Amino acid sequence: MSQNFDLIVIGSGPGGQKAAVQAAKLGKSVLVVEKDRLGGSCLQLGTIPSKALRESALMANPGELSLFTVIERTKRIIREEREVIENSLERNGIQVVSGSGSFHDAKTIIVEKDGVATRYTGEKIVIATGTRPRRAPEFDFDGFTIFDSDTILEMKFQPRTLLVIGAGVIGVEYASIFARTGVRVTLYDARPDLLKSIDKEMVSALTKQFAKSGMQLRLGWTLHSVETVPGETGRAWRADATYTKDDEAITEKFDAVLVCQGRTGNFEKLALDRFCLNPDDLCSLKVNKNYQ
Repeated sequence: MSQNFDLIVIGSGPGGQKAAVQAAKLGKSVLVVEKDRLGGSCLQLGTIPSKALRESALMANPGELSLFTVIERTKRIIREEREVIENSLERNGIQVVSGSGSFHDAKTIIVEKDGVATRYTGEKIVIATGTRPRRAPEFDFDGFTIFDSDTILEMKFQPRTLLVIGAGVIGVEYASIFARTGVRVTLYDARPDLLKSIDKEMVSALTKQFAKSGMQLRLGWTLHSVETVPGETGRAWRADATYTKDDEAITEKFDAVLVCQGRTGNFEKLALDRFCLNPDDLCSLKVNKNYQ
């Protein structure tokens, strides 16, 4: 049996929340479908956690703050922000269902949870499923030695050394945070420059600050492999990274590796092909001037 709404929003991150609340304020009946926890990656794994980590690190002197203290404070902030979202949706009369949503047709969503499927119809549907870290197949994301930006908050130990792969916005931010907590950080990118889209003077100042903090920059090198091997004193495993530049080849040992190589859209489970809608090679959907 179907349940009918004026608007169905798939995903409860910032985009989904704002669309749902605005529609409710205009008197529309609204359903939000969320497969995990309210707030999406922005709250649970991305923007809010990284900014909370950064602020915690900045409040202490370099090397004086435990990574675990920073992470616990971050988790408290996430819980508080999630309550704010819950109250906002409830206050605006928005119904929330938990489960994984997929399209039956252009106006019908099937939500599955614990083997039970429920059908909902909506005059309009907003896809706000967000993104996740892109995981290159050459890395074994085991959650013990090799992490991405979604799993780094679950790190169970304080690394002495960390390799950050990817000198984009996310990689640079996490490299800065870990360096501030006393971790010896190496920041790698195959490109010769970091943060290509940022003002060059700002990047120059940032690079000098990295050097003062003891961060090692490996820009313009070629990474050949990252291999997890049995560790030494205090660690069950470590990662050995091998890279070359010109005629120089080196292998370095790290307690942990953080891979930050962009993000990709969460579309696989939506069954978009049921009405001939397909993401491009970057897992993005083409839209018109009204984002339709």
